Amino acid sequence: MSPAMNRQLLIVLIAVVCFASEARANERIELFSDETLTNHTLIDNTPRIVDIYVAQFDTPGTTGCAFRLEGSPGFTGVWLGDTSEWYTAGNSQAGITVVYQKCLIGSAVLLKATYQLFGTSASCSSLKTTNDAIGIPGQVYCDRCFSEYFLPGNSLAVNCAVTTEPTTWGRVKALYR
Repeated sequence: MSPAMNRQLLIVLIAVVCFASEARANERIELFSDETLTNHTLIDNTPRIVDIYVAQFDTPGTTGCAFRLEGSPGFTGVWLGDTSEWYTAGNSQAGITVVYQKCLIGSAVLLKATYQLFGTSASCSSLKTTNDAIGIPGQVYCDRCFSEYFLPGNSLAVNCAVTTEPTTWGRVKALYR
Protein backbone atom coordinates (compact mmCIF):
# COMPACT_ATOMS: atom_id res chain seq x y z
CA MET A 1 0.00 0.00 0.00
CA SER A 2 1.10 3.51 -0.72
CA PRO A 3 1.63 6.06 2.08
CA ALA A 4 -1.49 7.93 0.91
CA MET A 5 -3.61 4.75 1.19
CA ASN A 6 -2.14 4.00 4.62
CA ARG A 7 -3.09 7.50 5.73
CA GLN A 8 -6.64 7.13 4.38
CA LEU A 9 -7.03 3.79 6.13
CA LEU A 10 -5.77 5.32 9.38
CA ILE A 11 -8.25 8.21 9.09
CA VAL A 12 -11.12 5.78 8.50
CA LEU A 13 -10.07 3.68 11.50
CA ILE A 14 -9.84 6.76 13.74
CA ALA A 15 -13.29 7.89 12.58
CA VAL A 16 -14.76 4.45 13.37
CA VAL A 17 -13.18 4.41 16.84
CA CYS A 18 -14.36 7.96 17.56
CA PHE A 19 -17.88 7.15 16.36
CA ALA A 20 -18.01 3.99 18.50
CA SER A 21 -16.80 5.89 21.57
CA GLU A 22 -19.23 8.74 20.98
CA ALA A 23 -22.17 6.41 20.38
CA ARG A 24 -21.38 4.55 23.59
CA ALA A 25 -21.18 7.74 25.69
CA ASN A 26 -24.81 7.50 26.87
CA GLU A 27 -24.98 3.73 27.02
CA ARG A 28 -25.52 2.38 30.52
CA ILE A 29 -26.92 -0.43 32.61
CA GLU A 30 -29.04 0.61 35.58
CA LEU A 31 -30.91 -1.02 38.47
CA PHE A 32 -34.52 -0.22 39.34
CA SER A 33 -36.92 -1.31 42.07
CA ASP A 34 -40.02 -0.87 39.91
CA GLU A 35 -41.30 -2.31 36.65
CA THR A 36 -41.71 1.17 35.11
CA LEU A 37 -37.94 1.73 35.48
CA THR A 38 -38.23 5.02 37.37
CA ASN A 39 -37.08 4.25 40.94
CA HIS A 40 -33.36 3.93 41.77
CA THR A 41 -34.02 3.38 45.48
CA LEU A 42 -35.39 0.55 47.59
CA ILE A 43 -36.85 0.72 51.09
CA ASP A 44 -36.28 -2.41 53.17
CA ASN A 45 -38.47 -1.72 56.22
CA THR A 46 -40.74 -4.77 56.23
CA PRO A 47 -40.42 -8.43 55.24
CA ARG A 48 -41.50 -8.91 51.62
CA ILE A 49 -40.46 -10.21 48.21
CA VAL A 50 -39.27 -7.62 45.67
CA ASP A 51 -38.17 -7.64 42.04
CA ILE A 52 -35.09 -5.70 40.94
CA TYR A 53 -34.92 -4.81 37.24
CA VAL A 54 -31.61 -4.59 35.35
CA ALA A 55 -32.00 -2.52 32.17
CA GLN A 56 -29.61 -1.46 29.42
CA PHE A 57 -30.17 1.94 27.78
CA ASP A 58 -29.02 3.63 24.58
CA THR A 59 -26.93 0.85 23.14
CA PRO A 60 -25.81 1.56 19.58
CA GLY A 61 -25.59 -2.20 18.98
CA THR A 62 -24.91 -4.99 21.48
CA THR A 63 -25.32 -8.76 21.36
CA GLY A 64 -25.14 -9.32 25.12
CA CYS A 65 -23.61 -8.45 28.48
CA ALA A 66 -22.01 -10.28 31.41
CA PHE A 67 -22.28 -9.02 35.00
CA ARG A 68 -23.32 -9.98 38.50
CA LEU A 69 -25.32 -8.32 41.27
CA GLU A 70 -23.62 -7.73 44.59
CA GLY A 71 -25.06 -6.40 47.83
CA SER A 72 -23.04 -4.08 50.05
CA PRO A 73 -22.16 -5.39 53.55
CA GLY A 74 -25.34 -3.84 55.03
CA PHE A 75 -27.76 -5.30 52.48
CA THR A 76 -29.58 -8.29 54.05
CA GLY A 77 -31.88 -9.29 51.17
CA VAL A 78 -31.66 -12.91 50.04
CA TRP A 79 -31.62 -13.68 46.31
CA LEU A 80 -34.41 -16.04 45.21
CA GLY A 81 -33.91 -16.25 41.44
CA ASP A 82 -33.67 -14.56 38.05
CA THR A 83 -35.93 -14.37 35.01
CA SER A 84 -35.21 -12.91 31.59
CA GLU A 85 -36.80 -12.89 28.17
CA TRP A 86 -33.31 -13.32 26.71
CA TYR A 87 -31.07 -16.38 26.64
CA THR A 88 -29.00 -16.51 29.86
CA ALA A 89 -26.12 -18.55 31.21
CA GLY A 90 -25.35 -18.54 34.93
CA ASN A 91 -27.12 -16.45 37.57
CA SER A 92 -26.94 -12.88 38.78
CA GLN A 93 -25.14 -13.82 42.01
CA ALA A 94 -22.19 -15.80 40.62
CA GLY A 95 -22.15 -14.11 37.21
CA ILE A 96 -24.70 -14.10 34.42
CA THR A 97 -24.34 -13.67 30.69
CA VAL A 98 -27.41 -12.30 28.92
CA VAL A 99 -27.41 -12.93 25.16
CA TYR A 100 -29.83 -11.05 22.91
CA GLN A 101 -29.51 -13.43 19.93
CA LYS A 102 -29.46 -10.34 17.70
CA CYS A 103 -27.68 -7.00 17.47
CA LEU A 104 -29.81 -4.98 19.88
CA ILE A 105 -30.05 -1.25 19.25
CA GLY A 106 -31.80 0.95 21.83
CA SER A 107 -32.91 -0.13 25.29
CA ALA A 108 -34.16 -3.31 26.96
CA VAL A 109 -34.77 -4.93 30.34
CA LEU A 110 -32.06 -7.58 30.68
CA LEU A 111 -33.10 -9.31 33.84
CA LYS A 112 -35.50 -9.39 36.76
CA ALA A 113 -33.85 -10.57 39.99
CA THR A 114 -36.14 -11.52 42.87
CA TYR A 115 -35.09 -10.95 46.50
CA GLN A 116 -36.60 -11.75 49.89
CA LEU A 117 -36.29 -8.70 52.14
CA PHE A 118 -36.52 -8.91 55.93
CA GLY A 119 -36.74 -5.22 56.85
CA THR A 120 -33.22 -5.38 58.27
CA SER A 121 -30.91 -3.82 55.65
CA ALA A 122 -28.59 -1.14 57.01
CA SER A 123 -29.15 2.53 56.33
CA CYS A 124 -27.74 3.51 52.93
CA SER A 125 -26.67 0.04 51.89
CA SER A 126 -26.86 -0.89 48.21
CA LEU A 127 -27.21 -3.50 45.52
CA LYS A 128 -24.91 -2.97 42.54
CA THR A 129 -23.86 -4.35 39.19
CA THR A 130 -20.26 -5.42 39.03
CA ASN A 131 -17.97 -7.63 37.00
CA ASP A 132 -18.62 -11.26 36.39
CA ALA A 133 -15.61 -13.60 36.54
CA ILE A 134 -14.29 -12.56 33.11
CA GLY A 135 -14.40 -8.79 33.55
CA ILE A 136 -12.39 -5.98 35.06
CA PRO A 137 -13.37 -5.42 38.72
CA GLY A 138 -16.34 -3.07 38.98
CA GLN A 139 -17.04 -3.18 35.24
CA VAL A 140 -19.89 -4.75 33.28
CA TYR A 141 -18.61 -6.61 30.22
CA CYS A 142 -20.64 -6.26 27.00
CA ASP A 143 -20.19 -7.41 23.43
CA ARG A 144 -20.66 -4.83 20.73
CA CYS A 145 -22.00 -6.53 17.66
CA PHE A 146 -18.40 -7.08 16.53
CA SER A 147 -16.15 -6.24 19.50
CA GLU A 148 -16.05 -6.28 23.30
CA TYR A 149 -16.23 -3.32 25.69
CA PHE A 150 -16.81 -2.47 29.34
CA LEU A 151 -19.47 -0.32 31.01
CA PRO A 152 -19.15 1.08 34.54
CA GLY A 153 -21.15 -0.57 37.32
CA ASN A 154 -24.36 0.96 38.70
CA SER A 155 -26.09 0.74 42.08
CA LEU A 156 -29.52 0.80 43.70
CA ALA A 157 -29.60 2.71 47.00
CA VAL A 158 -31.26 0.79 49.86
CA ASN A 159 -32.72 2.62 52.89
CA CYS A 160 -31.11 5.96 52.05
CA ALA A 161 -32.87 8.97 53.49
CA VAL A 162 -34.56 11.19 50.93
CA THR A 163 -33.56 14.82 51.26
CA THR A 164 -36.34 17.17 52.29
CA GLU A 165 -36.75 20.90 52.21
CA PRO A 166 -38.51 23.03 54.83
CA THR A 167 -41.94 24.30 53.79
CA THR A 168 -45.15 25.68 55.18
CA TRP A 169 -48.68 24.28 55.24
CA GLY A 170 -49.73 27.10 52.89
CA ARG A 171 -47.20 25.97 50.25
CA VAL A 172 -48.44 22.39 50.48
CA LYS A 173 -52.09 23.50 50.04
CA ALA A 174 -51.05 25.68 47.07
CA LEU A 175 -49.84 22.56 45.25
CA TYR A 176 -53.40 21.28 45.10
CA ARG A 177 -55.22 24.47 44.00
